[in-house]
Amino acid sequence: LNGNLAFDKLYDKSPYLKKLLRPKPNRQRGGAPPRQRGGRNTQDQQDEQAQADTTNKPKKNYFKIIGEGLLKVVFSIKKSTITYSQSTGTGIPGFMPEPTWMGSRMSDGAPGIPFTFGSQKDLRREAAEKGWITRDSTLSQPYLKKFQDAFVFRTTIEPVADFKIEVNADRNYSENHQEYYRWSDSLADYQSYSPVDAGSFSMSTITWGTAFEKEQDNNLSEAFENLKAMRPEIAEKLARENPNWSGNYVYDSVSQMYYPEGYGPTSPEVLRPAFLAAYSGKSASSTNLDYFPIFPLPNWRVTYTGLTRIEAIASLIQKVTITHSYRSTYSINSFTTNVNFVEENGYPSRQQQFSSDYIP
Repeated sequence: LNGNLAFDKLYDKSPYLKKLLRPKPNRQRGGAPPRQRGGRNTQDQQDEQAQADTTNKPKKNYFKIIGEGLLKVVFSIKKSTITYSQSTGTGIPGFMPEPTWMGSRMSDGAPGIPFTFGSQKDLRREAAEKGWITRDSTLSQPYLKKFQDAFVFRTTIEPVADFKIEVNADRNYSENHQEYYRWSDSLADYQSYSPVDAGSFSMSTITWGTAFEKEQDNNLSEAFENLKAMRPEIAEKLARENPNWSGNYVYDSVSQMYYPEGYGPTSPEVLRPAFLAAYSGKSASSTNLDYFPIFPLPNWRVTYTGLTRIEAIASLIQKVTITHSYRSTYSINSFTTNVNFVEENGYPSRQQQFSSDYIP
């Protein structure tokens, strides 16, 4: 899905907006005075001009000036682009029927027209019951299912001439699921083995609040100290949301604080939102507990090329460009599900062997 919005062309449909938003040409300064034509006395012409200036000079309409200035800001968005793409796929190893037409065997509909045209419905049980999958118990290729989506937003804002602001936001998520689905001679049925989900995630975000933080006199980072201080509150929020929580608390000898059982101070479930909150300048109560937030935050690039409109600079330098850009990304380079993870009621329920924390 691609969408391009050319607002500048839309503004040109209105003669008033077209005239208002049209960049003003550079003024020609200096040079010789205009030549005098005819035989009239120069002093007489100057007297007439002075009298005209005092009698016919219009009053400034400050309401119009302010209103047109606001309109220029409102209509400063010139172009916007939105791109969204989604890719899915399924691989069923050991699938035996050979297609005859349009990717399917038409005699029995294996695997079927919907699957050929992109349906991601799980066909394993149906394929097993209809004998489409081999019964070779040594099948070593995994069943695969992939999903990927990407979102990109870009817009250009020009509030004044030679001043451009480019705003962009993006989000990328990919996940691959695999498991071994094969015939079991002992159970006389098809079984699934070792399901694993793996993927990656990245999203534009804003961490401006702590970008220019200075170290304290004792070489400690204020953001890092905030991270540690936020852990008890975030752990409490996670425990309250989990219906499998026992309601007990565990004492941590390092921080000398009590934490809900299952969500200790070194649990990834606690550290990740605490890290995002601390380095984004947010509070523990307002941070997002989701590993994969839905809405990306904007980054920007600001460019100004108008310094050469100043004669003193233009006489020395042909072109001057001042640029400022900000880019911050929250990314999970790779994630993999734990084969020992157990979920009940949509939340983790099994604790680690040598820790009271839940297996994430």
